[in-house]
Amino acid sequence: MKRKVGRPKKKEESINKKLLKELYLLGKTDAQVAELIGVNVLTIHRWKKKFPNLCKTLKDWKQEADEKVEKSLYQRALGYEVEEITQEPRISLDKDNGKERVLVITKIVKKQVAASEVACIFWLKNRQPDKWRETKEFTIPDADKYFKAIADALAQSDTDTDSVL
Repeated sequence: MKRKVGRPKKKEESINKKLLKELYLLGKTDAQVAELIGVNVLTIHRWKKKFPNLCKTLKDWKQEADEKVEKSLYQRALGYEVEEITQEPRISLDKDNGKERVLVITKIVKKQVAASEVACIFWLKNRQPDKWRETKEFTIPDADKYFKAIADALAQSDTDTDSVL
């Protein structure tokens, strides 16, 4: 019995599902994931066809990553509040024994992050393209007249060239 030609197939079970999840939740594409785990992108496509549950799971992970980005973009477009926690060490002398002691003061400050104009523009252009489109439409008065004149000139030049040949 002859041995099959080509590289031996890797076992699908050897691919770490947790690693796949991490990569897809980071927003990696099929091609990027394939490169990182050492397989061809066609192998991932073949796995999706062979294992429908895997295909659904990958779609869910991609959707989860997209939703995180969408939520983040939405927050940037509107602005949001964040708590900043800082800890400052203070050295003081203990009154009873005269030794130094470190006292850590924790400060919690609420800060408002301003809305991002770029995020607003991006959101509006994608959600309401008819209203926020950048392309401007314009018309040339008597355009048909100019196009006809150009077409006539081209036709005339073709006629002139034919008589020369």
